[in-house]
Amino acid sequence: GNVYSSAMIYDSANTNIYLAAGGSPASTGFYKYSLSTSTWTTLSVVPSASQPHLTMIYDSANTNIYLASGNTGTGFYKYSLSTSTWTGSTISNLPAVPATVSTGSQMIYDSANTNFYLAVSGTGFYRYSISTSTWTTLSVVPGTVAAGAQMIYDTANTNIYLAASGTGFYRYSISTSTWTTL
Repeated sequence: GNVYSSAMIYDSANTNIYLAAGGSPASTGFYKYSLSTSTWTTLSVVPSASQPHLTMIYDSANTNIYLASGNTGTGFYKYSLSTSTWTGSTISNLPAVPATVSTGSQMIYDSANTNFYLAVSGTGFYRYSISTSTWTTLSVVPGTVAAGAQMIYDTANTNIYLAASGTGFYRYSISTSTWTTL
């Protein structure tokens, strides 16, 4: 399948890599690569075609993969590794992303609090709570999220670091809900 602007996650317990194919034209391809057998397996297709710039995260405690569809989409989906099935905003009660997921959008997982944080193209920033299945709008990113943006989570200090487009580098404190320009 096409892997242009695709997304991958790693399941370390089973040594598998999961790939959602992005691309143009849109793709519904979803695949698993087994490190132990060096084989690809085609899985259930993503419920809605994934465009370039999709983002994906893995909840290892519940063995679920969450995917926010890209290229001006708001689709939000969950893939259960235990049942090999998708649920999501177009096929179940999982809520859609509150903003467009596009170029540069990034998502990280705070496993201690079972929340996802999503920075979308532009300045939008959101938290998704697995326990309540709700999105919350947070403080806007002080710079512009665009192509090349990257985001990581510092579990020890509960801070999120975001390299936005250009030279913007920021820290978001989960405890104070504030951004700091670094």
